[in-house]
Parts: sequence; C-alpha cells; structure tokens
Amino acid sequence: MIVIDFQNRSVTKNGKEILMRSQLLLRMLVFLTRSNGMPRTDREIIDNCWDGNVVVGASNVRIRISEIRKIIGDPYHKIATSDQVIIGVPGVGYKINPKNIKVIDQNGTAKPREAGLVFLKNAKMGDKEVVVMQKINNNEEWIVIPKSEYDDQGR
Repeated sequence: MIVIDFQNRSVTKNGKEILMRSQLLLRMLVFLTRSNGMPRTDREIIDNCWDGNVVVGASNVRIRISEIRKIIGDPYHKIATSDQVIIGVPGVGYKINPKNIKVIDQNGTAKPREAGLVFLKNAKMGDKEVVVMQKINNNEEWIVIPKSEYDDQGR
C-alpha cells in the first residue's frame, strides 16, 4: 500500500519512506491520486504538473511515469493487474488504482473524498487561483473553489 501524507509531503510504501527524486514526480503522483481513479490524458498531466513556461510532449510524460513506477516499486504490465498502482489506459493516458493508494490529511487520518467529486485541474479566474472539480458520472456539472480553500482542507 502506497500512502501519501500531504502535510509532511512524504510518500511511504508498506511503512517505509520513499524518496521522490523531484517535486515534479511527486506532483504527478498527487495529481493522479486526486483524480480518484479517473483516467487523465498526457495533456492534463502536463497542464497540471509542469510549469507553464516549458514545452513538454507525451513522451516526457511516459518517461516520468516510468520513473515513478520504479521509485514506488510498481511493475509495468501490458494488461492491468490488481496490484498495480499506476495503470496505463490505452488511447487515454494514466490512472491510479485507488485500492492501492491512501491519502493522509493534515490531522494524520485518512480523509474520505467529497461524495462524487474528482479533482480536474488548477486554473485562474481573473487574478484568483481556483481548483476545478467535476461530479463523477456527470461530465456537465463542475464545481470551482478557491485554491486556498482546497489546500486548507489537506488535499
């Protein structure tokens, strides 16, 4: 079981701390985890994890996903298995197997996701930074909240 502790910015596997080699790799793992099992495209991963002033292609995403898999000991399989953490979705991108990853909030307890909401992306509305979330099973209903409120809740 992989555990991401947002307050301490740490990742552990079976109780042993895993050193993520860069903030980018940690951001990618967190972004996929916040998507709660929903597949994310290479473009969504790039837009939400890389700085905006960098030109990055899909091959770079594949390389970084491969690095994350090596670091967390998540073997690649052409056909998804129940023990995988990161699953490649052909023609789409990548997703996290939520059964194999746990998120710890600010108080050190596992925090359940809001019913039916998944993280989509960070965005700007005027001069304010916001987080866009989407209701599961409803592609037309989105929720926008200030980024500060989203971060204050330990996600």
